[in-house]
Amino acid sequence: EATGETMGAELLDHFEEGTFTPVLWDASDNSSESQAYNGQVGRYQKIGNWCFFNLFLRTTSIGTLTTSNQVFIGGLPFTSANRTNGIQAVAAGSYGSMALGTAGHGVSGDIGSNSAKIRVHINDTTTSAGQMLVSEWSADGEGDFFGSYETA
Repeated sequence: EATGETMGAELLDHFEEGTFTPVLWDASDNSSESQAYNGQVGRYQKIGNWCFFNLFLRTTSIGTLTTSNQVFIGGLPFTSANRTNGIQAVAAGSYGSMALGTAGHGVSGDIGSNSAKIRVHINDTTTSAGQMLVSEWSADGEGDFFGSYETA
């Protein structure tokens, strides 16, 4: 305990770890079974009401997802807490084979309030974050994502 600090509770009230299967979605909440994957793995640890995760997703086909809709990655193991202004950032450790269009673009994401999926963004040096479309993920896109979020 740090000097001058008080602790309300010191017991670890919940710990679990496991795996989950990330899936590509579009903004219409379409997670049809027509996508094909060559890599699809997620791992998590839940401590109290916080979930820490990493995932890898590689597609070989985007199937019937609507190419003009925003990309989401669903299948997170828990629903996020319902918070006002509760968006929680997600980082992309690496990504490839995406049709981003311009050099210098990066990929990131967030988990909104009361959600079990990541909203994927494209970031650039001039216009900041914007929606990543299914067409920009591309048929053979891949990405490693990691983050943490408060659970419901």
